[in-house]
This record gives sequence, structure tokens and C-alpha cells, in this order.
Amino acid sequence: AFDILLPEPGVVRLEASHPDHAVGKFIGPPATRGQGIGGITIQLGPSAVIAGKVTDAPTELGQLRVHAMIVEREGSQDHVVPLARIPLMFADTRADVAADGTFVLRGLELGATYRIGLFEPGEHRFEAASLSSELQVSSGTRGVQLAYDPGVVLVFDAVDEASGSALETVTATATLTTSGQQRFWGPRTNGDELQRGPDGRFRAPPLRPRDDRATGKLAIEAPGFATLERERIALPKRGEVDLGVLELQRAPTLRVVVTHGDGPVDAARVRFEPTDDRDGTTSMLAFANSFGEASFAGPADGRLRGVTDDHGVCNLTLPPGIKGRIRVTHREFAPYESVELEPTLTGQEQRVELFRGGTILVTVLDSAGNTLPGISCRSRQIGATRSRPKSAETDARGIATLEHLSDGDYAVELVRGRSAEFGFAVFDIGQDAESREGAPEHVVRIENGGTVEITLEQPRRSTVVGRVTVDGEPLSGARVSVSRGDSPEVLMDARFPLGGSQSARTDEDGEFKIEDVDVGEARLRLTHSSRAMPTTIAILVVEGETRHDLELRSTKITGRIVDASGDPVAGARVSAHVANPRPPDASRAGMSEGTAIAFSVEASDHFVMPGGSRFGANSVKSRKDGTFTLDGIREGVPVVVRATSNEHADAESEPMTLEIGETRAHVELRLPAGGEIEVRAAKGEEPFQFVTVTSVANPRDSKMHPIDGDRVTFRGLAQGRWTVSLQRGMGSEPTVRTVDVVADKTTTVTFD
Repeated sequence: AFDILLPEPGVVRLEASHPDHAVGKFIGPPATRGQGIGGITIQLGPSAVIAGKVTDAPTELGQLRVHAMIVEREGSQDHVVPLARIPLMFADTRADVAADGTFVLRGLELGATYRIGLFEPGEHRFEAASLSSELQVSSGTRGVQLAYDPGVVLVFDAVDEASGSALETVTATATLTTSGQQRFWGPRTNGDELQRGPDGRFRAPPLRPRDDRATGKLAIEAPGFATLERERIALPKRGEVDLGVLELQRAPTLRVVVTHGDGPVDAARVRFEPTDDRDGTTSMLAFANSFGEASFAGPADGRLRGVTDDHGVCNLTLPPGIKGRIRVTHREFAPYESVELEPTLTGQEQRVELFRGGTILVTVLDSAGNTLPGISCRSRQIGATRSRPKSAETDARGIATLEHLSDGDYAVELVRGRSAEFGFAVFDIGQDAESREGAPEHVVRIENGGTVEITLEQPRRSTVVGRVTVDGEPLSGARVSVSRGDSPEVLMDARFPLGGSQSARTDEDGEFKIEDVDVGEARLRLTHSSRAMPTTIAILVVEGETRHDLELRSTKITGRIVDASGDPVAGARVSAHVANPRPPDASRAGMSEGTAIAFSVEASDHFVMPGGSRFGANSVKSRKDGTFTLDGIREGVPVVVRATSNEHADAESEPMTLEIGETRAHVELRLPAGGEIEVRAAKGEEPFQFVTVTSVANPRDSKMHPIDGDRVTFRGLAQGRWTVSLQRGMGSEPTVRTVDVVADKTTTVTFD
């Protein structure tokens, strides 16, 4: 038996796992606030094992572990693409290696294929060094031989370039590069301090290349010296690579001493924030622990930050010529920011005194004047772009304490929910992604570390209920979302329920119930896999209960997709959209403006991503005879039908406006022959690198793709002039080429 406290209302999805059984799953009806769901039974499935032995592993390594992750299920030739790309170190299925080298992986699905590999566990769950090549093994297999890989070791000496004196210790970060793509999760001991070996030389943590094209990269650091990097190091399968004597140049240093009153402050976070136009740092952020074969990129600032020791001291080594400010934070003090500094080679000391800071006491009341516990409040300092918001919940007295605030003006508001999380990234999808309570911001001023008391009233609440039918029949499994006005997060939740808008799914009777909705004007939005377009209506939410039934009709477009010769095109993607949802410059938004999520909410009810991808609209595939049927067309507004195919250029119908319940038949789209552009551009070290191709004649026709390897191919392009734009990193100027696309031909574009 088990009891689970659900964090919020909604559809219940449960998984049960056991070391000796396959995972069991349960998907139940929506849970409502204050009510429980009982009588749940989860059936664990029959399971298989994979057994084998690890060979050639040194005994001094200690405890080893084998990881397994499913790749393919019985009866299917389709790989589970997301799982195939997830680093094996994240696998939930693991088995310890016994003293004799044997291992048994249990609880595996019958008839499934698994990726397995050998790892050295770290202190934390996701600290594990990959020690072998991956194998693909069918469940039920025994006698598997998993060979330990000793890897390739980079050997070097390190000296002071100016004096020639040997450095006693250094830290080294070794990474792999394959086809221009750096793998930042390298050996687990990356970043550890190295000592000279018996031969008087340093040895970096071993690399284990899995690709003949793989090269090595080594970054060496020592206090008071600039980071030294060596790239494109040719690597054998195993053994050592002698890099000779490496000379490190002196670099500016900054000694930060943090105090409060007469005593030092330890564990204070110190960060040097560049103020010049450099990309300011040294190299991409290289994670110190091994995360298997994954690649990841992040801003480089590892040497620009540190933590004070017991004496309140933090020593930073900085890039030559850099300017910036010192920012110091601590959980018990208000943050500190210095004036602009320019550290020198001779060294510099900055003394910082921290203060407890000011406090905002927020009392939260309901509409009847009663205090409310457990309500989240947030303050953000106005005009302080680098200052993080402070959050707190009201206590039993209904009071939230926002403390350790610097002097200045603060906006205080009530919040609900949390930022959407996906994997390791946290996306703040606009301000509405956290579903603000709707109360206006209250601006208060902190002076001389004082205390300010304010009272906020929680907005009135409602429960939105209703029933969804299509031609009089209940529609089950539809997602119904509600948000204020044209808030974009409800659109995101149509496909990606990341915690933004409030939503629910309809049950078998078509009923839905959404609790804790703010009173006022809102939008109710419905999506379903059977409907080509979302349905959105404006509603007025009243206190208590608000009922809105959606009585939908089957409004359809049927037709046929043919090629230039009039022959049917099977497998083309066909979708319907509100006419002209994109602004004229959407194709040029690219990544230089950041990742745009919704270009237009008023004009269309779906997302338009850079490159033309639309979220919130379902597509169908044309049948063998080229015919298609799109149901759930939005009535009363001009819509277009769009067809795409890898072998043909895209085509779009003329706008058409349908009445409720109408079927518009015999819509034919003729797809002209398409050409290809092959872009050759090795991925560098910057994150967020994309290639965008845009038709000169029709700028709305634009496609975008990230650089994963050394080339990207765009198919199904209309004949004519196209621009090819390479964006290397957020905010950088793109490199642009213009080429001619010819039908049934491939045009190659090469970027250095």
C-alpha cells in the first residue's frame, strides 16, 4: 500500500518500479483539490536480466557499476530517439559489479534492446565516469563481456613563461571534440588538482574517444596564471600523448576579503562580472564530472567566481585586460556590488563589508480580510538587472518575510507555481509562465536597512467547469487550458505542459474541472489530437464556479496533394493555420533576438518558432492516393492549408473561411519539385548555433536547424534565390551567404 500527496490538481500519472520487475504504470482520472483517489492497483510487468562480466578493470578503481537504458522494444524497428540520445550515465537501471567482475541487470523489459556501459560512481547520482564503450544487448542475454577502456592520457610539464620555473601544481580539464562538436562532460576528475608523477610530469585525466575523428582539448589553470589551452590534439585509441613543456603566462589576480563587523564571512559567493564588450571569459563551461557522451555548452565564467574560506578570503585569477565589478552574495546578508575595477598583474585586494540588509514583511489577506498561510510572495529590485528576485511563503500568521535586501526600490507581488523545468534547463517563458496572481505590483523602498510592512489581498478565485462535445458526442482526452487575456503560456501547455497555465483533460464524459482560476477576463483553449486547430474562446470568470460548455461541430477540409505532374503525393504533412500568422520579419528573428516562443498571439492561436515551426496545430499525412482530411477547422476566420514534403517544395492554399459544421471539399495543393541546400559548418564551442535558410522571393518561407555535426541538409526548398545564415552563439552577428536553389539539385554552402 502507498499514499502520495499530489502537489496540484490534474491527471494522475504514476509509475512503480522494483529491481526485479519491469516498470508498471497507472494513468487515472483528474484529481481535484481536497479529494483523494483510492483503489489504485499498479501491475508490475514480467522482466528479464542481462548478465555478464567486466574485463581488464584495475582493482584500485574500487566499486564499479553497469548502467542500462532501453533502446528498442519488441515488434518495433523505431528507436526511442530521446532515450537514444540521453547520456547513459542518467540511466535508472544500474547494477554493481561484484569483486569477481560479474554483474546482473534486473527488472528489464522482455524482448527489448538496451544500451549498457561501465561507470565509476561519484559522490552524487550524476557524478559517474564512463569507463567503457557502449554495447547494445537484448534483454535475456547472459555472458556479456564488457571491457574496461584505460583511455588516452595527456602528459605534459608546466612552467612560468617569464621565469621558466616549474609549477608545483595545476588543474587540468580534458575534453573530446568530434566533428567540431565538443563533449563537455569529460572525465570525473576534470578540474582536480594535479601533482607531478614519479617522472616529474603532470598527467591529465584520461580521455576515451569513441570516434576515429575525435580530437582532444586540454585547458590548464594555476593560481596567478592565465588559462592555457591546447586544441585539436590527435588521439590514439589508448596510451599516452606527450605535449612537451607548456608555458603559462602571468594573469591579473584579485584578493577579495569579506567581513561583517569585526569578523570574516565564510561561504560568501564572490563573482567578478565583466563590464567590457569581451565575451569576457575564457572558454565554454566544462563540467568537472563525467556525464558520459553528452555534449553541453554554457557561459564560461569558472575562474571569475569563487567562495570565501574560513578567513573570509577568495582569490580570483582573471583574464588580462578585463574590467568589471565584484558582486558578493550570502544567504544571511544583503548582496554587495563594487564600483568598476581593472585588476593588474601585480595583484589587487578588494575589501567588502556585508550588512544584514532590509526586510519587507508582507501580510496576505483573502477577500474577507482573513490572513492566508502558505502563499508565495516575491520581490524584485527595480533597475537592478543582475539582482535575483527574493521569494518567501506566508507563515501561520499569514506573513511572508523577504529579508537581506539592499537599499532601493522593490516591486512586491504574489506568485503561484514555479518556472517550467525541462531536463536541466529552466525556461522562464515570459512573466506569465509563473502564473502571477493578477494582483498589481506594490512598490516599496528600503532605506538604511530598515523594515517595511505591506498588506496584499489575494485575488478572488473560481473553479472553471464544463463539458466538451463534438456533434453532440462527448470528447474525451482533450486538454482544456485557461489563462488571462492573451497570455502565451497556455499555448505552450497545449503541447508542453511545463507548469505554466492551468489546465485539465476531459474525462470519458467530456467533463473538465480547473480549480483556483483568477476572477476576470480569460481565454479558454481546447486542443485534441483529432482536431487540426485549437479552439479558443473569451470567457468571464466569476467568483465561486464558472461553467462553460463547448459544443463543437465537425468542420472539415478535404482534398488532395499532388506533384507538379498531377500525380498523388503520399506521406506529405498537411496542416491548417490562420492566414498570415507571422509578422513580416519572423523569418529574420533567428537566434540573435533570443529564442522567440510566440511571435503572434492575436493573429493566430499557435506558436511560430524561428524557421516556421508551428506549435498548437496538428498535422495529418496524405494517404497513398494523396487525399487528406483535416477536422476541427476554426470557423469564421480565414485559414490556409499548408503541405510539406522532403522531396518537394512547400505549397499553401488560398485563404478560405468556413462556416460552423461545413465541409470544404476538393482542395488541391500542387507541390513543385524541390531542391536542397547542404550546409557544411563544423560546430564550434559556442552554445546555440543554428543555420537558417530563407527564400528571397518569399521571406515567410524559412527553415532553421541547429548544428549537430559538420553538416546540415535542408530539403524541399522552392527553386530560386535563398539566403543561408549561420548563427554562432546568442547575440552574435550571423554570417550570411546567398545561393540559387535548383529543383532536384543539391547546392552546397561551406562556412569556415
